[in-house]
Amino acid sequence: MKGDSNTSRLLEVEPNSFAEDLSWFLSGVEDPCSLAELDPCTNSKTCQFFANDETAKAYKGGTDSLKMINADEQILDKKLLLLVDSIVKRVSDARQKWQNDMMDDLIDHEEEICEFATDLNYCDSTLRLVEEALLKHYKKLETASTSITNLYSESEELSLSLENRKMFLQELKKFLDDITIPPKVIEAICKEPIRFNYVQLLETYRMKAEKIKSEYDKLDYPALNPCKIQLKKLELVIVRRIYDFMTTEIAKLTTPKANLQMIQNTYFLRMQPLYAFILETHSVYAGEIKNHYSKTMRKVYHHLFSNYYQSLDKFRMKNRYKELGVIMRRSSSRPQGYFFLEGRDKVCTSFQDDPMVPAGLQPESVRTEDIIKSFLKLLVDTASSEYIFIKRFFGKDNDAVFKYIFEETLGYLRTRIDSIRTTTYDVVMLTVVTLLIGANMQVLHGREIALLKEALGAMHMDVYQSVLSQTKALLEHVKQHTKHVASSTIETWLPGAYATNMGNMVSSLYVLKGLQSTLGIQPSGFEILDDIIMSLNTNVNLQCKKINHPIKGDIFIIANCSAFLSSLEGTSLKLDVVKNTLTQHVKSYVNGYLHTHFDEMIDQVTGIKVSVDHNQPVSGAKNDSSKQMSAVSPDTVAMWRKLCEDFNNKLPEKFRVIKAKVKVHFTQEYTVTLVLNGVIEAIEDAYNTLYCHLSKMIKPNDQVWMKNFAVPGTLLQLLMPAVP
Repeated sequence: MKGDSNTSRLLEVEPNSFAEDLSWFLSGVEDPCSLAELDPCTNSKTCQFFANDETAKAYKGGTDSLKMINADEQILDKKLLLLVDSIVKRVSDARQKWQNDMMDDLIDHEEEICEFATDLNYCDSTLRLVEEALLKHYKKLETASTSITNLYSESEELSLSLENRKMFLQELKKFLDDITIPPKVIEAICKEPIRFNYVQLLETYRMKAEKIKSEYDKLDYPALNPCKIQLKKLELVIVRRIYDFMTTEIAKLTTPKANLQMIQNTYFLRMQPLYAFILETHSVYAGEIKNHYSKTMRKVYHHLFSNYYQSLDKFRMKNRYKELGVIMRRSSSRPQGYFFLEGRDKVCTSFQDDPMVPAGLQPESVRTEDIIKSFLKLLVDTASSEYIFIKRFFGKDNDAVFKYIFEETLGYLRTRIDSIRTTTYDVVMLTVVTLLIGANMQVLHGREIALLKEALGAMHMDVYQSVLSQTKALLEHVKQHTKHVASSTIETWLPGAYATNMGNMVSSLYVLKGLQSTLGIQPSGFEILDDIIMSLNTNVNLQCKKINHPIKGDIFIIANCSAFLSSLEGTSLKLDVVKNTLTQHVKSYVNGYLHTHFDEMIDQVTGIKVSVDHNQPVSGAKNDSSKQMSAVSPDTVAMWRKLCEDFNNKLPEKFRVIKAKVKVHFTQEYTVTLVLNGVIEAIEDAYNTLYCHLSKMIKPNDQVWMKNFAVPGTLLQLLMPAVP
């Protein structure tokens, strides 16, 4: 019974659920090899499916009996097969019941579906009517769509036609704008006066004409032929008007203006497009305008610069260097002679200062160098401005125009400079002019204007050659003038005017020579300086030979050489030849005073020097002082002591006498100081010899009174009150 109850419980389970549970349990069995392994008694998984309280006890209590049954596997297999068959039967019955229930449900649903099919059939006829109506409507829509498509095609063609018409109108308008000029513009071009706004009108015309030439020249449009003819006529009118206007405005430049360059750089440059138009369209007229401008400015600048030079020339100082004799001249108004620099070196260093204004100048207040400096400054600035204007207005390749404009002005300057260098012997002024021309040439070179270099370079070379030739002429004049002069006349040249003037000339030229590097000028040798120095030395020596008196000859040489050298102190010139001549005659002149006023001391010193020379060993060793003392008698030592006492007591008085005589012979303070210094040096040398030998020969007990004598080397301080 218990087995039946379990079977009934098993049949109550739904087949699907039972099958899933059975599949799950069977999957939990580890590799079953036979049906015996599925018995609930041996398989815990199967046992759990059939487990309840009763069966659990039965299986628990029957464990021992099962062990006995396991011996007979066939009985157990048969029992299990019967159990499975009963389970299968019950499952089949349950499935059959389920199928019957399903068939009943399907029949019920089929009845409902039949009712729905009836309703659906009714709806189908209705839908068929609707479909027929929609089909008719679709045909109407198709007809309308065809009409719309046709309309769209026609509209597209019409739109293309309209677009083409619009593009045609635009191109036509552009074509008309390109080939036509507004009547107001034509009227303004032909009738309105030419002013700055005329340039804009001309630019409008030029763009039209350029458009026709560039885009429509090769096109055979009937409308272009009359247009080209009218544009050509208008072009001729424009060219004629511009030509007349330009020639008139250029002619106005001949009227004096306050600032010609300002007019060029403002008014004319703003009108440059007018000239550019004529140059582009009718180059012949452009050439005529250029020639007219060149001729006009040539006259304007020549008139301007010639008047400026003449205005300054009215106030020029008197030329004191007209004759060669100026080298031999010295007047009361110019006691220091001629050829002084007189600040003319500042004219060179200030060559870039503004030009002088003639208004307000006093008569004879302007030097020739100042006139040339102002003229060159104005010329260089004007030429620079004109050069820039020509390049900007006429174009770069117009050097011939620039040279033609200033050709006459440079010719005028050349004439004035030739007149100056042939009518004066002021070599200092000519040297300044040379430096001024060279400095302004450097300015033009820095501004990249080389067109005036040839003309200015020729002037520079001519003036420099004039400096050399006229300096040589002056030196030759001195030589010829002094060649046949009597000795009595020569004795009065203390110094001669030519010596002073030649010294001034060398000093001035030396300073100007040093300015070459400051001004950036290519240096010139100035070899003429050495010629002047040698000429002076030769002349004074030749003239000295004519004087039979030695002292007068010394005085002549000293006076002239010192006058020449007085202005050359501190220079690096090679003056050795003159200095040697001067030193030789100063010594000769001083020795005369020494023998006159210090004859005893000089005789003793001469004797001492002679004795020393004779007793001096050949080997050059010094003599023993004891042997010298034994060779000199006490009377000689006493005489030397007496001479030193007389020298120290009478030296100031005798020096005053010498100084007075020197001042009688020489008038220049420089020469007096030079001669007195020579006197002091000679006295110092003689006294030093006597003092040194006396200090060696005197006995040690008598050294006390040596302190009363002046120590050698202090005579200058002793005689300081007497030296000027």
